[in-house]
Amino acid sequence: MARYRRVKKNLSGFSAEGGELVAYFHGPSVMKMVANFFGETGRSLEEYYFWNGQLIFELQTENRYDKPLSGKVVSKIEKRFYFKEDKMIRWIGENDKELASDSAEYAPKQADYLKMSKQFVDGAKSKAATIEVLNVNLFLPDAE
Repeated sequence: MARYRRVKKNLSGFSAEGGELVAYFHGPSVMKMVANFFGETGRSLEEYYFWNGQLIFELQTENRYDKPLSGKVVSKIEKRFYFKEDKMIRWIGENDKELASDSAEYAPKQADYLKMSKQFVDGAKSKAATIEVLNVNLFLPDAE
């Protein structure tokens, strides 16, 4: 990512202990974003990848600590989300299990992830140093 312009923003209200977003730009376009969310019992890393201004892939990695604020990771969960033309086309959850597109949680999560990625892109392009949470219902460590 050496040839990309790097922009760093604080994330407020997304998790119990705060967070940080790093966006990588090629010209005016965001190509990748990495959001780090911190909580007492773990941390979550979300990587967003874009092509032609559209979200194409999101990788979520959740690390759980052995006890609050220890930093010692005892479990790791990865989830992968694939998008095409603003629609989620594949969801691979815990233990590499694929979730069916007709499952009850599929459509709401699709809407949440697209909304979150748009908020992060808009925030990365803004002059503000901090991106404030909007009303998005995502599972993040210690977030309600």
